[in-house]
This record gives sequence, C-alpha cells and structure tokens, in this order.
Amino acid sequence: MMLKRCTADPRSPQPKRDAWRLDSCFMIDGDVIHRFVNGVIIACASRHAAVESHHSKLIVPSFHLSISANGQRPSDDVIRGVLADFNLEGAEEDNHSPGRARHFWLDEGRDIQPDCECKRTEETVVEPDGYRWQRERAVR
Repeated sequence: MMLKRCTADPRSPQPKRDAWRLDSCFMIDGDVIHRFVNGVIIACASRHAAVESHHSKLIVPSFHLSISANGQRPSDDVIRGVLADFNLEGAEEDNHSPGRARHFWLDEGRDIQPDCECKRTEETVVEPDGYRWQRERAVR
C-alpha cells in the first residue's frame, strides 16, 4: 500500500453542506482519497474503477464513502445524514472486514446500487452490534 499526498480529484464525492471540512487528501494504491471531517464524524470519499459484474466485465467508475464516528462504526442515523450530505443515498453498504468504519458504494450514473455479488457468494458475519460484513466461505 502506497501512501502519499496528492491534489484533490473533483470527480470524487463532495459534501453538499459546508459543515464538512476537507481535512486531507492522499493516495493509496493510486486511488485519491479525500478525508472530510464534521465534528466527530470522518468520511473518506474516493472514486474507483470497478468491475460492474462478473458476467459483463464492464469497468465503470464507482464512488466509495467510508464513514466512522468517534473512531467507531457510526449509527444508522449518522449514516443517513452523511449519505445525504454526499448525495449517495442509494449507495450499497458493502463491508469486508470487522473494522471501525462502514463502507458504501455507488456506481456513477446509478441512483440505487444493486447488491454486490459477494452477498450471494461469501459468508455474511453479523457482529453483536448488528454490523454486517462479508468474508470468503471457509473451506470444509
């Protein structure tokens, strides 16, 4: 993983309200990440090239928003507000670790993101707080 400073990518999701402050902009593995702060809420916004489906193999730009609050996973109420602020209300929650943030994806040009194929092919883990994430099924 390469971490370095970068210039902002105006094509990435940007908050609509001015309660958000752009805290930093950096690159990880060639992807530009914008770290926005609003009080205790942190939203990391980026734009990625993503494979639309395993059947079509189309590459489409996808917006990713990673959200945490007080260094922990945020509540559903916080999520609703942040997604609205970033105009990503139709994003799909798609987590692949038991981490501190919740992750949302929306392909450019869509209003509502369909479920990722991983939801059908991978195991869903439900944490005690209700947080759901996907992992490869254990081979038995």
